[in-house]
Amino acid sequence: MLAAAPLAAEGMKFGVAIPMTAASPLLAKTFAQGAEVALSTINAAGGVMGEPATLVIQDTKANAQSSTAAISSLVGVDKAHAILGPTSATVMSVIDRVQASGVPAAFIGSTASLDATVKGKTTWRQTNSDSEFGPAMAPYAADQGYKNYAVVVDSLEGA
Repeated sequence: MLAAAPLAAEGMKFGVAIPMTAASPLLAKTFAQGAEVALSTINAAGGVMGEPATLVIQDTKANAQSSTAAISSLVGVDKAHAILGPTSATVMSVIDRVQASGVPAAFIGSTASLDATVKGKTTWRQTNSDSEFGPAMAPYAADQGYKNYAVVVDSLEGA
């Protein structure tokens, strides 16, 4: 089992595991820009415990092998104190490793596979599950007067 890195004098290190070079890099670019804005805000407010925070972005390339390498690097080499990612496309390939590391992580995705898998005190999901979204949207649509409606999702199960 890997252990979460202690906060050293160089400050908090945030890791981001996203598909920067996959078929749809726009979403990853948006997440990376958001992480940079958050980092700037944190550091402008004095950092974490008075030390500047840093950001390390690893490319998962939206595949299991690269996602495993990205998480291994963030946890073992970069010594990230917290991780954002990976996305639904590859989260199931690394979830056990992330949870075993003890590094707090927020997964980007709504895949129903996470319903029974995200557990423990250090892992969270950023979005509702597909299995929760549909039942929640149906009454809302009915309340809005819609008689016919559909929820369309892109299934990345097993990707």
